[in-house]
Amino acid sequence: MTRDSQQTGRRRPDRGQASGQAARREPPRALLPAPASLLLLGLLGLLGLLLGWPGSGYGQEQPDDQPVGLELLLAVDGSASIDSPGLAFQILGHAAAFQALADTRPELLAGPGGGGMAVALAVWSGPGNFVLWQPWRMIRSGADASAFAVALAERATAAETLPADSTAIGAALDQGMLALQDNGYIGERQVIDLVSNGFSNAGIAPEEARLRAELLGITINALVIPDEFPWLERYFMDSVIAGPDAFVVSVESGADFVGSLLRKLVREMAQAIPVPPPSPAT
Repeated sequence: MTRDSQQTGRRRPDRGQASGQAARREPPRALLPAPASLLLLGLLGLLGLLLGWPGSGYGQEQPDDQPVGLELLLAVDGSASIDSPGLAFQILGHAAAFQALADTRPELLAGPGGGGMAVALAVWSGPGNFVLWQPWRMIRSGADASAFAVALAERATAAETLPADSTAIGAALDQGMLALQDNGYIGERQVIDLVSNGFSNAGIAPEEARLRAELLGITINALVIPDEFPWLERYFMDSVIAGPDAFVVSVESGADFVGSLLRKLVREMAQAIPVPPPSPAT
């Protein structure tokens, strides 16, 4: 079962509750409860299937300010509270969701007016630890989504090479905003999509970063995994998400992870803005 919450107002979060739990986040732990370990095996099987697709590559040649209906940065939590299999699970889960889009909803991928979307995936943890794990790629067809899925799957097993660190959500948002700039695309709508199972415990406050995002017109959505902190959805509602139609999806079990990602992606693609037609030559 999953829950979706949409931002309807703000109040300052109760930081005392979060700080009182901080000591419990030191040891690495599984991303999700026991069923996730079984799902990881299934996703690794998906890895084998996806790698049968030819010619994925890790990126595309960067365009020069190409207009798109949506720029979507997928920002995955790689902090110390998530072990290496848990991080691989997240990345493979994104691969599975994009393959599902290619198989079941290809009509959404072109976007309104055929402008498509530019997508990248980053892994973040503490301040200064932000890696653009999969570079920006244009998606406007099922074949494009499949190629992106393959590119993610090819690199998922290398996730253990990333340094584990604290959970710096504010720093991740600031780095995400930079990643949306000068990436070769001009999005009519720009979205940072955080996936996390914890609260910010290092670096700048996420409230500060989201104010900067709002000034830039960037939307922040989130998919949260409240496997340790049942109040996490409320925390992200109050302290992290921002912008028009921002929302939080809460995943209740490992079995729901890919389905929740898919539903979230469909919702974000439905919010893409048509690319305006080119100005007539003068």
